[in-house]
Amino acid sequence: MRDDHGGGASLLKRKSKSFLAVAAHEPGLCSILFDLDGRNILTAGADNQVKLFPVKPSASSSGDGAPSLGDPRTVRVEHKGPMTTLAMSPMGDKFATAAEDHTVKLHSYPAARFESNVTRFTLPIRALAFNISGGLLAAAGDDEGIKVISTVDSSIVSVLKGHDAPVLSVAFDPKNELLASCDADGTVIIWSISTAKPLHTLRGVSPVIDAVAAEEEADGAAAAVAGRSGVAWHPDGSLLATPGTDSDVVCYDRDTADVMLTLKGVHKSRVAVLAWCPSGRYLASSGAADGTVAVWDVEAADGAFDLDVCHVDAGAPITGLQWSPADNAIAAIDCAGCCGVWHGPVPPHMPAPNAAPQWGGAGIEQQKEARRSREELFRFEDAPGAAGGGSGRADSRGQGDGEGSGGEQEVGGSGGKGDVRRGERRGSTVVAAAVVFMQPPFQPGSTTLTAAAGGSSAEGEEGVEGPGGARLRYLAYDLVGRVTTRMDAESDTAHVEVDFHDTSAAVTRVPALTDYYGCTMGVLGERGYALASPARSKQPSTVLFRPFTSWAPSSDWSVRLPAGEEVTAISVGRKWVAAATSRHYLRVFSDTGLQRAIVSLDGPVVAMAGQGAFLAVAFHAAGPHPDGHQAMHLLLLDMHSSCLRLRTPIALSPCASLAWLGFSSISSDPSAPLHTTVPTVATYDSQGVVRILSPDFGGCWMPIFSASASATSESHRLWMVGLDLREQAIFFIVCTNANPQPSVFPRPVLSEMPLVLPLALSDLAAADSLQADLLRSALATAHVRAVADEALQMGEQGAMAAAEDEEELLRLEAERDKTLLRLLVAAAKGDKLERAMELGTMLSLRKSLQGAVKLTSALRLPVLAERLHSLLQERLRADEDEQRLQQRKEQQQQQQQQRSMQTRVFPDPPINASRSQPQQLQPRQHAKEPHQKEPSCPDLAPPTQKSPSALAPMFVKKGSGTNQKGTAAGQKHVVANPVVDCSSPESAAKGTATDSGGVRGEEAGASGAGGAATPAANAKPCNPFGKKPAAGEAAAGGAVAGKVAEGSVLDSVRQMQQVEGTLKVTKVGGGVGTKRESLGAGAGGAKRQKLVAAKK
Repeated sequence: MRDDHGGGASLLKRKSKSFLAVAAHEPGLCSILFDLDGRNILTAGADNQVKLFPVKPSASSSGDGAPSLGDPRTVRVEHKGPMTTLAMSPMGDKFATAAEDHTVKLHSYPAARFESNVTRFTLPIRALAFNISGGLLAAAGDDEGIKVISTVDSSIVSVLKGHDAPVLSVAFDPKNELLASCDADGTVIIWSISTAKPLHTLRGVSPVIDAVAAEEEADGAAAAVAGRSGVAWHPDGSLLATPGTDSDVVCYDRDTADVMLTLKGVHKSRVAVLAWCPSGRYLASSGAADGTVAVWDVEAADGAFDLDVCHVDAGAPITGLQWSPADNAIAAIDCAGCCGVWHGPVPPHMPAPNAAPQWGGAGIEQQKEARRSREELFRFEDAPGAAGGGSGRADSRGQGDGEGSGGEQEVGGSGGKGDVRRGERRGSTVVAAAVVFMQPPFQPGSTTLTAAAGGSSAEGEEGVEGPGGARLRYLAYDLVGRVTTRMDAESDTAHVEVDFHDTSAAVTRVPALTDYYGCTMGVLGERGYALASPARSKQPSTVLFRPFTSWAPSSDWSVRLPAGEEVTAISVGRKWVAAATSRHYLRVFSDTGLQRAIVSLDGPVVAMAGQGAFLAVAFHAAGPHPDGHQAMHLLLLDMHSSCLRLRTPIALSPCASLAWLGFSSISSDPSAPLHTTVPTVATYDSQGVVRILSPDFGGCWMPIFSASASATSESHRLWMVGLDLREQAIFFIVCTNANPQPSVFPRPVLSEMPLVLPLALSDLAAADSLQADLLRSALATAHVRAVADEALQMGEQGAMAAAEDEEELLRLEAERDKTLLRLLVAAAKGDKLERAMELGTMLSLRKSLQGAVKLTSALRLPVLAERLHSLLQERLRADEDEQRLQQRKEQQQQQQQQRSMQTRVFPDPPINASRSQPQQLQPRQHAKEPHQKEPSCPDLAPPTQKSPSALAPMFVKKGSGTNQKGTAAGQKHVVANPVVDCSSPESAAKGTATDSGGVRGEEAGASGAGGAATPAANAKPCNPFGKKPAAGEAAAGGAVAGKVAEGSVLDSVRQMQQVEGTLKVTKVGGGVGTKRESLGAGAGGAKRQKLVAAKK
């Protein structure tokens, strides 16, 4: 038989048989797909289940053998309505599902684990399709418009509007340039992806489907098939196959939309599903009601389209159809939920339908590589400035005004008319701006949320089943321990358990907590842990805190938030608990439950992390950029001083989200000083890059680790736990792409990885690893130095910590110098002498610089060695100058302290209003004239001998170096005591010196002797010993003072000890002085000789 386009078609009848022998789902609209290797098939049904069937390679390929499918693996997909369609990414690593609950969900493959909610509609979704690279997903249904969505960040690239009825199928062309869609009115539109505008609109070329009437059918078969009217692109993109209006298949040209081929004569009802084989030679089609699957050869050399027909005996309508990518087989599923594989649809004497050899591993790998190449070649680029191409809908009846209509085409039925009428109005197109969603809040260290109380899971949330069917997850997992929640399968309550990694260092064993609130957030602190729950029905959102130990009973506490406000993030530090809420509030509590502060934030919080006195808050400062970049900022708050330490934007990789937020690890000892460290904030994004907030360049983010460069396998995924800059290590849990989060049971293994900085390749290949070591050691050194500087300001405890940090600094500097010396040698051997000299200037220790000189000399580089030797000499001179300057500063500080003590100990005496005040003026005038002869008692000193007051300046100059006379302080003493009775021993004590910061005590003591010997108007003859002393005794009659603690004063005192006597130390006022009591032993001449020697 011939079609109207001159093509021949001969029908080769084959015996009827049924290969749909496996009951997979409940009756309804079902879908079926092969994976990339062709070893498994995926099925989806109205029962909200996805099943993975292994296809056994031992099945017969002749068509006579029964299909062979292994036992399926069932995955429950959290849709709230029957699933309507299924799509597999061309890369084979993920698949998408859609349902009548108006949502599209993305899942990983082969784990079939939920990844994200891609988009949401207001009406049921009917069609899904990935582009050739897997980066775009088209979704359409009963809503107006087709959404083209980026699978990277779930942003909507464009919305294609032009259909007036529900869209039943969509398909990207293999060249990644066009998108074809078909609706229930029989309209087919070919869209340009780059401009988001229709290139060809073909009205009335496909059957009209009354979906509303079909849904009212009692058996549901018509309703199921009503959701299928498929379009399919040829593998090379040259033809588009669509169901025709006369139970046929029509193929249109890619560029002109002209009818190129019509295939008919087999189906008794309209065609519902189409599928091209991988080679593009064969096309499979299924009827909507006759249970027929036909295979068409579209490349017959003689023009006869040989047919291979398989009739399904059950007669159930086919709703899903696909060729195997690796074998001569077709997988199909009907609306009864039965599936199977038709082996050998193409006779053995004809070319194979698959491009790769049957079950050939090499061919499969080549196919994967070809797909990756196409992904790079046809990477989608957004159209610049795309905007809507008109407003309003096209006429639902296909009527236009005939002029200036934009080139819409209407093609008649495929039953032989074949006429093409042009000039109808094109459908309107509205292109939406790229919409990027804000990242929702998350809790660092937590895993996927489990079902809420009552058994209903939140949308997109999955649980991990443990022993006994319990649902397990981590509320918190860090370097200290983990908080695990266990929800029983038959109970509305959960049990929260806290475990520590190091049980020997744990304070105590923490008993399990029965959770009646349904907590979904948790965090571990130094003294306890906090939990938070969302609002549920009549129960408000709640924050709970439970200390590890307490001296008082009932130390745990809880607070309930006002209605309409929920906790979005929670954090704990030392003596504080913080909770961010949906109203952009930051609520701060003490660890006893006292509400300390409420702060309004500038945007919704993404994550929080606490350590010691510091809280890091990541929040959205603005809406995300159109290119997918999240505009987040970081706040660093000091919770003890209630001050803002820092605000800065957060650096992320392009189109990445924040995956972890925290600090570099320090001691978690609760008894440690509060402010002994400057916190180092760190982030980890979804692209696997770890960054720290470095003080360099005014506080910039520095990448210190790249997971892509450190992963040992492409299937591995690193789940971050924490980092320690002192140890230059990052701690991860190694997961897989199939299971990207750590399991609760069995417990995961914590892995330690070194810092891997993303360095560029150097011209000295041997120096690449050394440069990485150098940067790592520089980071550790800077971190420890900042900790030590901060500790010095924290008193005695901080000083002890700073001493330990100084030892650590010396060790780190020594290691850094070793790396620098290795780099210097590598640069010198590579003839990079200037670089070697630069490395020499970076050496910290003197021994390292000396070693550099020896190494360059051994390498026979005299010029470099000479320059390094000059640098060493400059360092030595600079060290000496710095040492002298430091000593001078210490002396100046010591003198300032002495002057301040002098001011406090010797204040100016108050003015005495008594009548004896005029008598005080005489010794003051006498002190201002040192050249006059000082009067003294004749019994104490002969005219030829100087009085003790005359010896006072000698002791002042030799002991303390001050320029004041010794008599000055003695006269002040007389002013304070205007009437002095020198005949009693007590009057001699009036000359006792008073210490003033180690300076004035000595001169005050010497002046005391002179002051006591100065006659007053009403004073008696001065004889402090009560008898007439000898001449030698008079020489030692005065009191000589000095601060015993000061070495300079002690020198003067030791010189006076040459005179026989006893030195007694007494306290007068606030200082320390000395009083000399002569015993009168020895001859006067001997005494005078000793005094002369002392003076010299």
